[in-house]
Amino acid sequence: MVALRDKRDSELLFGRELGPGDIVFHIVGVSHFAQMKDKGMKDTDAQKELRDCLEHALQQLEPDRVAEELSDYALEEIAKEKRVPQESVAKSVADSAGIAHRFCDPNDNERKAMGYVKGSEMIPELISSNETLSNEEINLRAYATEVAKHWPKREGFWIDRLKDVHGKTVVFVCGDAHIDGFRAR
Repeated sequence: MVALRDKRDSELLFGRELGPGDIVFHIVGVSHFAQMKDKGMKDTDAQKELRDCLEHALQQLEPDRVAEELSDYALEEIAKEKRVPQESVAKSVADSAGIAHRFCDPNDNERKAMGYVKGSEMIPELISSNETLSNEEINLRAYATEVAKHWPKREGFWIDRLKDVHGKTVVFVCGDAHIDGFRAR
């Protein structure tokens, strides 16, 4: 988890003073398995840990909003795949605390509009153009290309989705692999 210790720490963030229009992000990095769950089911240990972390963060930081790298679209797609309705742990915590929540991840149409390509979509082309690479090397190359070339597009999209909260404090939940990239924005 990357978060500031308390509200006083918000005065300086990443080595610079904040202006009145800046958004203060408190980033919580998670495994995506902890981020969502089958609706109505008991929390797993990882989900309980995320819930406890968020409840503590909301109590200490008193944010204006909780946002996350997730979308209604993703929850619906996973629900179709699993044949069980899904829910966001972060949204549940925010709702219980009476704090506004926002999903920030783009759906497939929005990803297509920004030119986002998933690593899995690159594999067929890599197979046909690289006869000497093993399947493992092809999968790694596709994933690395997605991370280096396309994750910044998504991370920028998340920030764009929060432009209306300038001057506010946001707890942002995302996959832990995004922490450094998102923080650099």
